[in-house]
Amino acid sequence: MEVPCTPPRAPSTPSHVRVGSLKNYTFAPPPTPRSSAARELISRHALQAATTLTISSFTALLADLTASQYSPTSSLFGSSTGGNERTRLDRIEAFREDYMIGALQSDSPPPLPELDAFSDGTRASLAGTETSVTTFFTADEEEQEDRLPISLVQRGVLAEESIKRSLRQSRQLIVHSSFASIAAAARRAMKKALKSGKETFVSCGLLKSPSWAEEYEVRGWAPPGIRFGNFKPDLIKFFKKEKGGKEGEVVWEVIEIKYSSNSKEIIYASHKVQAIYYHLCLLKLFSPVPLLTPSHRASIWISQDPFSSTYSEKPLALRTNLAFVEHHLFELLPKWLHAITKEEWVGSEEKRKAIEEMKKTATARRTPGSTLMDRFQAVTSPLASASPSLRGPAVWKASTSTSKPRTIAGEEKSLWDLPPLPDEDDEDLVEMMGDLVV
Repeated sequence: MEVPCTPPRAPSTPSHVRVGSLKNYTFAPPPTPRSSAARELISRHALQAATTLTISSFTALLADLTASQYSPTSSLFGSSTGGNERTRLDRIEAFREDYMIGALQSDSPPPLPELDAFSDGTRASLAGTETSVTTFFTADEEEQEDRLPISLVQRGVLAEESIKRSLRQSRQLIVHSSFASIAAAARRAMKKALKSGKETFVSCGLLKSPSWAEEYEVRGWAPPGIRFGNFKPDLIKFFKKEKGGKEGEVVWEVIEIKYSSNSKEIIYASHKVQAIYYHLCLLKLFSPVPLLTPSHRASIWISQDPFSSTYSEKPLALRTNLAFVEHHLFELLPKWLHAITKEEWVGSEEKRKAIEEMKKTATARRTPGSTLMDRFQAVTSPLASASPSLRGPAVWKASTSTSKPRTIAGEEKSLWDLPPLPDEDDEDLVEMMGDLVV
């Protein structure tokens, strides 16, 4: 039996194909056109200057692009590489659309499940009072497995709380409130690290991202570039510099806590971008603090048990990873978001200034009476300024008649000197309009 062949869809309308839990597209949607019109450039620049982007949403995009569901084996389009590329382009297009509508300006972790324990390890009794019985570390493995959330992000939040609780019990943790001075918290951590000789950690609240206009402008993008929203590092470690340091000099280091169920403990590109982005932000925020030196690395603490404070530390050397992260932040991200280049913006400004100069020149060269509007105003302005009682044939003749008035044939009497026509009676008016009534 011969099956009729259906024509393929147009590339502008993607055909959805579901394979298990994966969604692929037969055709990738066309990219958003980048018009060079002046009005469109101004609108794009206003949107770019008013919209912020969280670093967590960008790292989530990188995680999606490198996840196993985008591997070549998940494609069903003959050429596995082509299907994989179409899916990646579609994910970037969706990311750009979310950015344009402001959906990536704030991000919060998913809520934790309702467990029978609080974040400090205590358990709520049936009477509503708290007890000092610790449930995270005394429960059986089967009970812990039942309480374990399904989401990896939720497991990561539990692992972060477990590690911070252990640091708080050892009196090594300083809690920083959201939008408070991070420099003041750093000075407090420096004093504690120098006094105790131990490592001191700061649990950060929300911080306002610094401006990256100079970094984007150096790479050819119009200011302000891509504006990032608030950020929140997991931990900042402070310790005394032992060798080659000045007296009272302290080193700080960014620490990111991640949960992984994989025994290989892989460091993904999203982890590198997020940790080193925090390092670059804190470089600017800690610049006014004296005797505070940045570390030559950032660290990833990987936890495989969200109910335990144990972890394995994976260092990220800045010397080998900084160029990789800057390429993603300042090169790939503005390209994916169709940011305005400096060349486009300068060209648009030059065109706008040239149009304004042409308008000024045309206005300066224009002489009175050169346009139709000027001539019309010259004729109607005396009539508009005259009072209603004086508006008559004599006034019009004296003020507006510059040429010789028309005369009746064979007479020297002007048309303005003729008496006005008599008012017609209502009956005559009805008789004249009778033929017009339908």
